[in-house]
Amino acid sequence: MGRIEKEILLAEERKKTRVVITESILADPSFMRELLSLAPQWVVITDKAVEKTYGQQIEKAFLPYNISPLFLSIPPGESYKSRESKAFLEDQLIKSGKTKDTAILALGGGVISDLAGFVASTYCRGIPFVILPTTLLSMVDACLGGKTGVDACGIKNIIGSFYPPSLIGIDPLFLSTLPPKEFRSGLAEVIKAALIADPALFSYLLSSREKILARDPHSLQHIIDISLTIKQEIIEKDPKEQGLRRVLNLGHTIGHAIESIESFTLTHGEAVAIGIAMEGYISTKMGLLAEDELHQIVSLLKLYGFPLVPPSKIDLAALISIMKLDKKSVKEGPRFVLLEKIGKVFSFEGKYCTFVDREILREALNWIYA
Repeated sequence: MGRIEKEILLAEERKKTRVVITESILADPSFMRELLSLAPQWVVITDKAVEKTYGQQIEKAFLPYNISPLFLSIPPGESYKSRESKAFLEDQLIKSGKTKDTAILALGGGVISDLAGFVASTYCRGIPFVILPTTLLSMVDACLGGKTGVDACGIKNIIGSFYPPSLIGIDPLFLSTLPPKEFRSGLAEVIKAALIADPALFSYLLSSREKILARDPHSLQHIIDISLTIKQEIIEKDPKEQGLRRVLNLGHTIGHAIESIESFTLTHGEAVAIGIAMEGYISTKMGLLAEDELHQIVSLLKLYGFPLVPPSKIDLAALISIMKLDKKSVKEGPRFVLLEKIGKVFSFEGKYCTFVDREILREALNWIYA
């Protein structure tokens, strides 16, 4: 499998993020030299499960360069993406005497990259950080774009900052140890990428299901590369989510609300898959998306094993109450990303989101349970 490299420029920050996709990335001397050029001191922020799996491998990679990174670990899970965890990590950095010449390596999934990036954005008013994602969800989505943050008061990502990493290293071989439920969670973001921008990727997901689920490295590198390319092209045009970047939120207005209501017992991907299905249904009810394409979308989600029904009966008023806190919401209420067809989001005159009548939301909620 070949090596893929990208260089991404976020227009407003004028800050480049380098992306390297290759197998056995920690044994790649050029990647390690690039990483270590960022700072002489290193802190690895991870969770306890990931440290147990990959901690020694990280230490071994740093050893030839006479660097012994400090490991700071939190328990795994969305509930630890919190202000309390951020304060804990900051306290540990201070107590260990880490200064401006320190860089952070975020080792883990989206929870870790969001949290570690938020710490990096504020510690000493900003220090470099690198993401080494260990989940498919992080490889295809969470690692790229510069969004960092924590959950608070039961609301996902309500506090945070834009702070792009200097370097992202993606090794598809890390996915060999990922539990099936977490692997599937990442596939929801790949499906989303196909729906918003690439019907060819949608077709590939249909035709290559067995290879993808068997975690064939070549197939994984292909879907990771395409998903990141789609996101890259969008965020370069709209780094601060003023319009076009909202298309990346397909399924997320409803999905994030369901995650919160279910107290994060669903994976992010499971909740987003439900959101994609419901927002696809809404698109059809509003005369934007053809019914046969809605059926294709639902069939693909089911083909990859997504349970498209929330575990509990969700109250519409509770759902709307949480969706009002979504970042696309305005004073009048929540707004939704809707599809025109597979591979294209409806633009709504450059806003890329719109209000939805309460009765259509009720129908969509009843439809998902039916």
